[in-house]
Amino acid sequence: MRTILTLCDRNARAFCAEWKSHIVSLLAPFFFLYLFSEWFRSEHVDTPVPFMLVGLVVVEVFQFALWKSSAVEENVVGAPWWHVFAGQLLSVAAIAAAMGLIIYAIGVAVVGKEITSLWTVVAVVALILLLSLIFASVGLFLTCVIRNTKTREASITALILTLPFYSGAYVASSLLPELIQTLSDWNPLTYAVALFRAVSLELWNAPLEALLNMELAVQVGQVTITPAVSLLILTGLGLVFMVLSASCFARKYSKK
Repeated sequence: MRTILTLCDRNARAFCAEWKSHIVSLLAPFFFLYLFSEWFRSEHVDTPVPFMLVGLVVVEVFQFALWKSSAVEENVVGAPWWHVFAGQLLSVAAIAAAMGLIIYAIGVAVVGKEITSLWTVVAVVALILLLSLIFASVGLFLTCVIRNTKTREASITALILTLPFYSGAYVASSLLPELIQTLSDWNPLTYAVALFRAVSLELWNAPLEALLNMELAVQVGQVTITPAVSLLILTGLGLVFMVLSASCFARKYSKK
């Protein structure tokens, strides 16, 4: 337990020490919000700013989780592997969730988005925490598998730069070329963005046709991926990567 707390404290201190760069990270989503939000305006979406804002929150959580997990090598200590794994997973997820919640709170205040139910706030916080754990698991798995530092950083950078742009966060998927739309259907971030929008915009129980029109549900062939199904897919993905990363940590650090 002491190792877990030590790693969490160390990562939190490192995070706070880089506060200047985090200010830029907090401002960046609002820059994209100003540039691209009108692209979401349609007969089905009449408030594009809140619609894009909540998508950007997911992107920021994803980016922070992957970036912070790439520093895991620097924090390995002489302790049982599962202590190291738990400490890294929890600290990375906590940092990513904190950034996501800060951006969401600032965005709601600036945009003036109305929240009609306390349950919406609870669901948003819970979903951000869940997504943070899922993305942190993916990042730790990549960090453990890709041992070369430069290769790992290049791989994570490639994921951070590419996946968000065809996830529906910056541009509506219907505006993308057909090939990119197909790739978007296989992009896990697409379902994270759609799910978070459905929850935070209080559209979870909207009719299926409305969900499809607003791209909160995804049609893949004859299969319709609703927000509820997206939640199951993402949870399953998180469990898979959590097991894979834990297994990798067990093999790699058990002898240290």
